[in-house]
Amino acid sequence: MKTNRMAGVVLALVVAGCEDRVRGQLTVLISTNMRVPGSLTDVTLRVKQDNTIRFQRSRRLPLKDEPLPFTVALIRGEEPAPVAEVRVAAWQDQTLRIVREVITTLPESRRAYLPIELQWFCLDNVQGSGGTPSEPDLNKVSNNCPDGQTCVDGECESSTIDEDVLPDLDDQPERPDECFDVQACFQDANQVFVDDTECLIDNPRGGKGANVAIMIEDNGDGFCLSDGRCVLPLDGYSEQGWTVSGDKVKLTRGACADARVTGVLVTTTCTTKTISQATCTD
Repeated sequence: MKTNRMAGVVLALVVAGCEDRVRGQLTVLISTNMRVPGSLTDVTLRVKQDNTIRFQRSRRLPLKDEPLPFTVALIRGEEPAPVAEVRVAAWQDQTLRIVREVITTLPESRRAYLPIELQWFCLDNVQGSGGTPSEPDLNKVSNNCPDGQTCVDGECESSTIDEDVLPDLDDQPERPDECFDVQACFQDANQVFVDDTECLIDNPRGGKGANVAIMIEDNGDGFCLSDGRCVLPLDGYSEQGWTVSGDKVKLTRGACADARVTGVLVTTTCTTKTISQATCTD
C-alpha cells in the first residue's frame, strides 16, 4: 500500500522570556529524492547551540508516523542572535552514507524555512563511522570537505547560511496529502536535450504540471521503471532540484556535473513534486 504520513517536532532552543513578544522560528525540513528504504535506512538529526546538544533524534526509515520528509521547528528564546548548528547523518544499515551540516542564526521574529535534502549527488561523500544508527556519534562524522564546508550537489560549499536569505515559512506551498508515485509519473516520460553549459532544459508546457528526473544506473538508489530506466525525481521550484528561468528550466548543478547521470526525463502527466512531498513507499 502506498503511504505518506509526516510529523513535526517543535523545539525551544532556549527558555522563553516574555510571552507577549512574537518569537522567531526556524523550521528545518529534512528530505531525500532517493528510494527509502533502499539507499537510506536510518537518519539522525542533531541541533547544537553553544556547543551543547539541544536536540537529537534517530529514526529507522520509513516509519508510519515519521517518514521523510519530516520537520523540526526551532524556537528562538531571549539570547541575542542565537546560532544553531544543524547536522544530519544517514545510514544504509550499518554504513554511513550522507552527512549534511548547516549553521545559521535563528530569526528574531519571523518564521524562516530551511530545507535540507539528503542528495544522491553527495552519497558516500563522508568520513568517519559516526558510531551506529542505534548509537550515533555525530561528533565523529563529516563530509570529505574542508572545515566549515558541507556537500551540496556533489560539491563542497560553505555550511553557513545567512538567515536573511532563508525564505519565509508562510510563503511555502501546503504539503500535499498524497505521496508522489515516481514510477507511475515517469513511466512514459521523454528524455530531453540538456544545455550542459548552464544546465538548462526547455520549460515543459501543458498537462497537470512539470516534473523532471535524472536517469541513473540500476544500483538500488533510484526508482526503476518497467522499461528498465532508473530515475531520481528532482524537486520543483527548488535550487536543490529545478527552477524556472523564462522559457527554460534550470537544473541543480549536480544534474550536469555528475558523470553518473545518464540523461534527464521530463513529464507533464502529474502535479509538480516539491521538496515537502514524500515519495511513495511500497
